[in-house]
Amino acid sequence: MGSTTTSETKSEMDPFQKEMLEDLYGRTTEIADTPFAQYTGDLVAGLDPIMQQAYQGYGALTLPSEYGAASDIYAGMAAETPEQRMSRVRGYQDMYTEGVIDPMLAQAERRRAQERVGEAAGITKAGAFGNVRRGVFEGEREAAYDTSRDAMVAGLMQQGLSFGEAQVAAENQARMAGAQGMIGAAGAGRQAELGALGAQMSAGGLMRGVEQEGLSSAYEQFMREQQYPLQALTGLFSTAGLIPAGIGTTTGSSYDPYGGMKAFGSALEGAGSAGQGYQAYMGAGG
Repeated sequence: MGSTTTSETKSEMDPFQKEMLEDLYGRTTEIADTPFAQYTGDLVAGLDPIMQQAYQGYGALTLPSEYGAASDIYAGMAAETPEQRMSRVRGYQDMYTEGVIDPMLAQAERRRAQERVGEAAGITKAGAFGNVRRGVFEGEREAAYDTSRDAMVAGLMQQGLSFGEAQVAAENQARMAGAQGMIGAAGAGRQAELGALGAQMSAGGLMRGVEQEGLSSAYEQFMREQQYPLQALTGLFSTAGLIPAGIGTTTGSSYDPYGGMKAFGSALEGAGSAGQGYQAYMGAGG
């Protein structure tokens, strides 16, 4: 009495969307299968020849010989004993004796000899003294001369000692000044050397910096080339994401086991409606 109906539903992806997804899958697979590409270029710039020359200059630096000579001077002065210092003082004292004391003594002796002659002549002419008194007088005059001479010599000897000490002190000062001069000259020369080497290092550093910029630029270009396929794929994925989901065609059918009964019921409903219309028509006519 009843019959059934059967329907099926089938959805198909839009061909454009399907083609794009298949293309993206192929590109992704290609990128995944790409072997690792090692960068074979230089990453760090080597030393510029000017820098190498500067480093060689630094390596060749030694202690200036002037430092050794100055050190020897100071060491010699520090090791000098009091006896050695006094020997140097006596050397200058002897120079003072020969140059000052001996000439003054000789001059004093000549003057005293002249005085003796004058005194003897005066005593003889005056006849004032006998032989005894004359001898006493002359003895006192000689004693006075000797005392005066010895005092003069003692003073001159003290002056000679002071002269010797002053000369030794001045000599030491000159030696120290000379040592300081050698150290200063050596230091100035070394600073000039270091300045020249530093200038070479700076110039070489500039050249090395230019080369390093070129190496860094080449490496960055390599990295951009390696990343470009992935970046392009990312753009395609973004574009694919703009396509709405679910577009395409859908065809379907359904299965209803009570389909015949529903048709019969519909027929009965139609008959009932017709009967009601007939009764109403007859009632109106009667």
